Amino acid sequence: MKTMIHFLKEVKGTPSIETVAIVAFIALAIFSNLDNLGDAIGNVFDYVKSQLINQIQ
Repeated sequence: MKTMIHFLKEVKGTPSIETVAIVAFIALAIFSNLDNLGDAIGNVFDYVKSQLINQIQ
C-alpha cells in the first residue's frame, strides 16, 4: 500500500523542451489557419443567406 501511495504522489518536474516545442508548433499551425477558417465559415453563411433569399422571392 505504501508503494502505491508513493507512486501516486511522485510527480515529474517540468516538461521537456521537446514537448514544449511540439505544443508551440501545433499552436502556431492552429493560429495561422484561423483566418482561413473564418473566411470559409463566412462564405457558407453567405451562400445559405443567398439561397434563402432566392427561395423567399
